[in-house]
Formats: sequence, C-alpha cells, structure tokens
Amino acid sequence: MKFILLLLKKKIFSFNKQEMQITYSHPTTSDAEVLDKINRSCMPENYDVSDWRLILSLNGNISFVAKINNEIVGYCLCLSDNFLYEKCTIVSLAVLKDHRKLSIGTKLLLKCIVAVKNKNKSAIFTLQCRESNENALKLYKHLGFQVTGREVSYYNNPIEDGLILKRTI
Repeated sequence: MKFILLLLKKKIFSFNKQEMQITYSHPTTSDAEVLDKINRSCMPENYDVSDWRLILSLNGNISFVAKINNEIVGYCLCLSDNFLYEKCTIVSLAVLKDHRKLSIGTKLLLKCIVAVKNKNKSAIFTLQCRESNENALKLYKHLGFQVTGREVSYYNNPIEDGLILKRTI
C-alpha cells in the first residue's frame, strides 16, 4: 500500500510540475495586500501594508513577483537609495511554502539584480538575514552575496542577530 501511495504522489507531483507555468512581473501598489499576506505566512517580522505600498510606488520597477496561474506565490522587494540605483536594499524576499524548491526565490532575486544592472552597471546590494536562516544564506551566498557584518539583536520574535550581506555588480 505504501508503495502505491508513493507512486501516486510522484505521478501527481510530476503532473502538477508540468502544468505549472511560473511568470514574473513587476508588482503594483494594488499587490500590497497579497504581498503582506505572503510575508505574514513566511516570516515572523512584518511590515505595515502602507509600507508595502510606499516601497512599490517608489521602486516597483526593480522589484518582482512570481505568479502561478495568475496568483502571486512569491516576491522580491528591492529599494534603491536614489534614482541613480547606486545602492539598493533587498527589503524582503519570500516564496509561499508550497512553492519552494522550484528556484522561484533565485529567479526573483536575479531579476531584481538584472533590473538594477540595466539602470546602473555598478550597484551595491545589501540585505539582512537571520543567522539561523540557513536556506536563505545558502541562496544569497550562491548568488554572490558575502557576509560583511552583524546587527546584534536585529530581529525580534525570537530575538536574533541579523547578518548583513552585500554584493557588488
């Protein structure tokens, strides 16, 4: 019986994977509530919806969302310090749990990097990550980010240091 269930799971999973078409686009301010919902389901720290709208109105053109069947399943929010795009911060990156391990997070972050690179060939990206978030750290290091510092007790819920990571393009 276990063997049959295992075969069914594999068949269903491969069927879903074939049917799944992931698209990427820039978010709009009307996506703020959806991004907030994803953020709240993925992370213990959350922004106010008005913060989402502000970031999207300022830098929606260097941020991205991933959609499956026209529903947002992940996002990468990038914020530039000015219109020259010299210094950019990855404010938040999240993918819904059911859609992880499909390289969505990697593609979202790369799309932000390319969007900034198209505006300025030599930008510096900064982000912060919980020290215990091994999967995120692995992704960031794989994409060329390096740990450059530490913010003691940066995160709440639970209290934890935040690692500062940077990448220059």
